[in-house]
Amino acid sequence: MMPSRKKIGVFVIFAMIGIGGLIQQAPLIESPPSPNPSPLGDFSFTLLNFLLSFPYFVLVFLIGLVYTIPFWLIITGDFIYLYFLACLTVSGFVRYKHRFSILHWAITFGAPFLLIFLILFYPRAPHISVDDLLDYLGIELIMSLYFFLLFCMGFLVLDALKKRNITSL
Repeated sequence: MMPSRKKIGVFVIFAMIGIGGLIQQAPLIESPPSPNPSPLGDFSFTLLNFLLSFPYFVLVFLIGLVYTIPFWLIITGDFIYLYFLACLTVSGFVRYKHRFSILHWAITFGAPFLLIFLILFYPRAPHISVDDLLDYLGIELIMSLYFFLLFCMGFLVLDALKKRNITSL
């Protein structure tokens, strides 16, 4: 959890996505909703922020904190979660990059790409714009990040089992 250049760099990227999502949500939160479009254009930072922080938002919703604490505290918790996610990503890469085979990398980036490709080229899919393709690319990268973290968690569990000499797996 100690800050390093890599962790701060990844956190800044995640925080920029979060801030972009908040900027795009602001006209929708106003009462009444603002008819003015978002200053960030059509690229959906709100969707990417939601996908990036999905585990945090589910936890906040399940605990019931959404209705009891101020909005600024939820946003602060979201940025703490994003820093934690950046730390996990960098630490996982540093610790397990040598254990990732070509198959692991292919699944990490290929599975989300394949899912999005199948959705985009479904026979009844509507016309796709460049903004939609950029949104799908962002979704694919976030899905790949979570696949990567799942593989790292699997390696961590496997190492813990080997350390305890549990070889029945």
